[in-house]
Amino acid sequence: MAQIINVKSKDTTPLTDPVDDPVDDPVDMPYAQAGAMAVDPELAGSASGAVVFSQFFWPAALQQLTGLLADGTWVPMAAVHFAAVTAALLAGWMAVWAKG
Repeated sequence: MAQIINVKSKDTTPLTDPVDDPVDDPVDMPYAQAGAMAVDPELAGSASGAVVFSQFFWPAALQQLTGLLADGTWVPMAAVHFAAVTAALLAGWMAVWAKG
């Protein structure tokens, strides 16, 4: 949750309601892992590891790419974000198409 900190009075004022903050909502992570592990129970450990790895790797790699492309404008960030969203939608479409 983002906060504004007043250094003189040491008060913190939340910018958003902590109950309704979707950024800190951990509901989707267990479902993603359970979905990956349900495909083949014999490979549940490998699937769990791969999902957690990708949940940490891709945001970090894309953040580094955004930093490398930074030129002081919003364009590199928007381009990396657009490419990541497009790749995620394409991967989801391919998974649904392969499932038949």
